[in-house]
Amino acid sequence: MTNNLSESETSLLLDTFMYLNYYDAAEGQKLSDILLDLSHQQDYQRAGAYYEEYAILEAAVAENPGFGELTIGIQSVNMGFDSGTSACLFQEPGAGTIYVVYRGTGDGEWLDNGRGLTMETTIQQERALTYFEQAMEQGGFTEAQRIIITGHSKGGNKAQFVTMESDARYAALIDRCISVDGQGFSNEAVVRWQQGLGVAEYQTRTGKLYGINGENDFISGLGNTIIPREQIRFLHTPVERGNVAGYHDIKYLFASRDGQGAIVFGGASNRVVSGQKEWGRLATELSTRVMAMPLEERAGCAAAIMQIMELGGEQKSGINGEKVTLTDLWHLLMTGLPTVFATLINSTEGEELIDSIIGKGGQNGCVFAVNLSGLLNQAGALMRIAAQLDSVALEVKAVAVQLRTSLQIGVSDNSWLLTTKINRECDRIHNDAAGMNRLAGVLEQAVKIYSFGEQTIASVGEQTIASI
Repeated sequence: MTNNLSESETSLLLDTFMYLNYYDAAEGQKLSDILLDLSHQQDYQRAGAYYEEYAILEAAVAENPGFGELTIGIQSVNMGFDSGTSACLFQEPGAGTIYVVYRGTGDGEWLDNGRGLTMETTIQQERALTYFEQAMEQGGFTEAQRIIITGHSKGGNKAQFVTMESDARYAALIDRCISVDGQGFSNEAVVRWQQGLGVAEYQTRTGKLYGINGENDFISGLGNTIIPREQIRFLHTPVERGNVAGYHDIKYLFASRDGQGAIVFGGASNRVVSGQKEWGRLATELSTRVMAMPLEERAGCAAAIMQIMELGGEQKSGINGEKVTLTDLWHLLMTGLPTVFATLINSTEGEELIDSIIGKGGQNGCVFAVNLSGLLNQAGALMRIAAQLDSVALEVKAVAVQLRTSLQIGVSDNSWLLTTKINRECDRIHNDAAGMNRLAGVLEQAVKIYSFGEQTIASVGEQTIASI
């Protein structure tokens, strides 16, 4: 049977398959037979851990039997790759289209995501490339076949990376890359490809890139997007109220509401919409500000944030031994968090998001409950610490002047170097204190805005927001 779904629809479904976390499929097994095997396992039945993803695929096969004829092959799990490098091929019957599919972020890969915002290449990206080249060799594929590379989230980032980084003989095999909610790249990676490939080849390869993103997805806007703007589409993604994580969950690209307003999942992807909504625009704006930071600060913020994300998995550090440092946490505190607050308060995107949150309701119309007195106490504590640091720095500078005078009398010829070091460190303390004062000011602004929102709701009542 012929697969009557478009390449984009097929890619979305196969990307969803990767979240079944099923690694026991036989090489060459049909997708429809895999789903039949899974139907007897508890995790894929109603209320099971992967039921929604399974239901989407089951419905897609029922509506389009040709999709179920795709066969799985060259699975990374059978080739000695680590758990993060989860990939496989799906092939249409005969000499049909071949889909190379990468799974999204696996346990232990979050810190690698952070490095993807600061480094030319990362270990997990390079392993994804190794898998692709080995798969092409093992399958004996040529330009006679049509080869699509796809993936969701980190899988989409890997698919883009493979398209841009492959050796010329392998790059020529790639017809199209379809990235779903895939993260962008570091400034350094973009420069690497622009200079290393040359203008013509860079345009040729980026011309193969296509993006499919949820309208409120907050990952695809991270880093530098190299997918041509005209080749990016946004899909409607209805989620449960307060389920922010759902905006990046691939199954919500197949979600709709039933007659009672409950979320249900079907086999057809959602409609294309005109562009990003509040969460997506905010993430893009925040990323733009982070990517403009000096490299050390950007790396520290990215590492610290991704370490927080990693805590949700079983592996608490990076899959390759990456660990966050105290310096990384310091950069997050002094540069990252003020940038987040400033983006929320001083950007159009942040204002839109705050208005959206205030209007969508929870208790008193707000999704999040905020301890306003706690924020004010923290702001006050930051200002007190800043004042103490500044005071100590001034005292040390005064002593340094006396020290230099004493040393010049004949104790040492290194008086200038010693006092210069002292003054430099005092200046750093002064800058840190200034950063604390800025953060305190942003916290105070946040309290004012939140308080204003609550008062507005109390006076006019909860307003109706158009359904997303």
